Amino acid sequence: MKSLPFLLLPLLLAFPAFAEEATLVAPPLAVTGVPGAVGDTFDAELRKALTGKVKLLAREAGSKSGVGGACKADDCGKKLAEAASARFALTGTVVNSDEIYTVELSLYDAANEKRTAAKEVCELCGADDVKGSVTKAVAALAPALAAKAPPPKAPPPPPPPAENKVSMQIESLPDGADVLLDEKKVGQTPIALQVKPGKHAVVVRKQGYLDANRTISALDQPIKLKVTLVLDPTAGAAVAPPPVAPPLEQPAPAPAPTEAPVDASGLTGVGWGLTVGGALLAGAGVWLVILDGEITCTDGRDRRECPNVYNTKGIGIPALGVGAAALGSGITLLILDALREDAPAAAPSVAPTADGGALLQWSGRF
Repeated sequence: MKSLPFLLLPLLLAFPAFAEEATLVAPPLAVTGVPGAVGDTFDAELRKALTGKVKLLAREAGSKSGVGGACKADDCGKKLAEAASARFALTGTVVNSDEIYTVELSLYDAANEKRTAAKEVCELCGADDVKGSVTKAVAALAPALAAKAPPPKAPPPPPPPAENKVSMQIESLPDGADVLLDEKKVGQTPIALQVKPGKHAVVVRKQGYLDANRTISALDQPIKLKVTLVLDPTAGAAVAPPPVAPPLEQPAPAPAPTEAPVDASGLTGVGWGLTVGGALLAGAGVWLVILDGEITCTDGRDRRECPNVYNTKGIGIPALGVGAAALGSGITLLILDALREDAPAAAPSVAPTADGGALLQWSGRF
């Protein structure tokens, strides 16, 4: 029999209702329509009815909350329970109206966050009868007072310690390439990442280009990685070359002016003909004038008059005059031709002859 208390101890510990009694705070009842002393007897009856059902705290326990007996709402009941650190908060009123007493009690269960109300009406009752109404109202709240509290909530696990991160910025040329960090795609370039310290495998991949593989050792300094991708020679036409701007169109050169052909029958030819012919004719005239009167005898006697004496003055003087006139006309024509703005410049040319030789000619303006 001495071991019986030790056998009951685990059972008592297994049921918290036996191990620890629920606490209740109740401000004085709000009584109207009766003297104050009578109202105190109603409040005393309330506390007597609660004895043995809960652990009743002092009436002053929830005074800091400022909640009185007239409270009939969840908010003020919760405020009263928190101020007194109690599970239950009980408030109530007793109202006398023409000898009709109405007793109303409000019980707030902070553990279950639930409010329960009880109401008793007594007509043409005396003080003792009203006390009985208070006792009945407390009995109506008995099931709520006996409700089990939910198991305490497990405290949330502490947050994991913050890990140090290293910032990493990855760029590529061209951009828009997929980035794989430790075989997981994390986005496209350009991209900014936060990585754990340590070694990481980075792959920059773009269609039509060879993969760029890098191994990064992240310590405590920011990392900036810039990769220039290389065209994949096996991709063929999969990657189109960047467009090339068309060359600027150059205006077509203006056609070179064509030279007018030299007209041999024009002023130049006539001028040269008159000049050369006039010079020859004038020279012949001079020679004939000089030759006139010369002795042609050959007997050695040096005679002035001889049967054979040249008489060429009559021909030489006209020839000299005609030649001089032709020469002057030819020179005049050449000068006039040289003064023309559209006259072609003089240029040499070689023309073949019938006997296989070559003839050097000058044409144009002199």
